[in-house]
Amino acid sequence: MSEPLHLLLLNNDWFYRLLIWSQISGDKVLFFFEAAIVFLFMLLYFRFLFGYFSRNFERQADLYVFKAQKTAFPLIRSFEKIAAMSGNARHKKNWHHFGIGERIAFLEKCENHQRNIRLHDWKVSCSLAVYVFLISAGSWSLHHLDTESLYDSSQTHYAKVVIEVLEEKIQQEPESSRWFKWFGDLMVKNGKELVALQAYEKAVASPPVSPELANNMAWLLLTAKNRSLRDPVRALGLARSAARFSEQGYILDTLATALWANGKVREAVAAARKAAEIDGEGLAYYQQRMDTFRQESWGQEE
Repeated sequence: MSEPLHLLLLNNDWFYRLLIWSQISGDKVLFFFEAAIVFLFMLLYFRFLFGYFSRNFERQADLYVFKAQKTAFPLIRSFEKIAAMSGNARHKKNWHHFGIGERIAFLEKCENHQRNIRLHDWKVSCSLAVYVFLISAGSWSLHHLDTESLYDSSQTHYAKVVIEVLEEKIQQEPESSRWFKWFGDLMVKNGKELVALQAYEKAVASPPVSPELANNMAWLLLTAKNRSLRDPVRALGLARSAARFSEQGYILDTLATALWANGKVREAVAAARKAAEIDGEGLAYYQQRMDTFRQESWGQEE
């Protein structure tokens, strides 16, 4: 049940707006709402469904007196005594019990018309059949739920809301480069390279330019599927700037690619080797990159 609830939340725009507004971890917000939904479900289940069956099973147990003693009067007298001894609680009832007065009234009704006993048994049997059917149908539906489509839809919702929020932030703070940078990153993920590049251009026009911004823009200028957007010379300048302030594996990888794109193979291999030293977990990847730099020309790898 956890995964369907998870996807249900992720397919609502308000959930992402709450995440952005609250600045709380998505996992924590998901846990809170999933726990709240489960708690509410259990509360409603016990209050109404369990209570319904509890009351009707209890009534069915009362009706067994007709099989045991052929008449309900002994049980009715017992109920009357209980009501009197407990402070005249004849009409007191709760969510999982009929009141004593209601139980007596139904027994008297069945005493006069025993057809009501069969009707009640039929009611309980039908209720159980409906309950089993709904549980089975629900289980089948959950088992055959297209979680992949729901997940894809959740990503669409996420992108939509984030784009709307970023556009609002850009209008509110047009001098802040971070909103343009994040907007550009999102556009790259959505395959909108030209829009991403335009956002990056606006971001770099508002210094200071962060290493991440310079790196991401350089990578787009090197790898854009739309080759008319590529600019290896400018990418190299941005990559050098990023590496000057932050020597991380992925940033040095961008620098190595930019050097390679500009025909500086030895320097590209050296940068990739340095990236491998810093990011040991990516050793195989960087080794593959070095082989590519030595054996191929930029633009032939796609």
